[in-house]
Amino acid sequence: MLLMNRREGMILASEIVKKASWRDIQKFLIKAMTRPEKKLGLQPGRPAKIIFEDQELRRTLTSFLQEIQIRAVYYPKSASVDELVKDLEGFLNEGQPEIPGLFSGKGVTRTAVAALFQAAAEFYRQAPWVHLGNEDYLAVRISPRNEQQFYQRAWPGRG
Repeated sequence: MLLMNRREGMILASEIVKKASWRDIQKFLIKAMTRPEKKLGLQPGRPAKIIFEDQELRRTLTSFLQEIQIRAVYYPKSASVDELVKDLEGFLNEGQPEIPGLFSGKGVTRTAVAALFQAAAEFYRQAPWVHLGNEDYLAVRISPRNEQQFYQRAWPGRG
């Protein structure tokens, strides 16, 4: 979650979450208003309005914000927010280029990725490490595309 002052281009609060509920967002906003980061040198306060880039989120939080006399406004995504997020990603990645996404490779399809994950899940369910000792080895062989079998197990001395 990211709360920023668009006019100043300043991040007021941030929190990394997997998936925030509307209650999590309410708590996040209240904390940002009542206990701002000390390093920002801001006094606790309530903004006149909060701008949302997500129309559904704005709808969900409107009644809560009206109770505390804050207008909830929707504006589509802005270039300044995109630029800020890009700068933040660069900082978090320590200047390293972004790791390519799974589908960014040439010829990668949803079908191929699904087959890969199905094979990985089956490999995990087989749990070969249960049958192996520290001196054993494990090999995974990928069959050519024209063969039906996607992988083979090789457990020495265990069939």
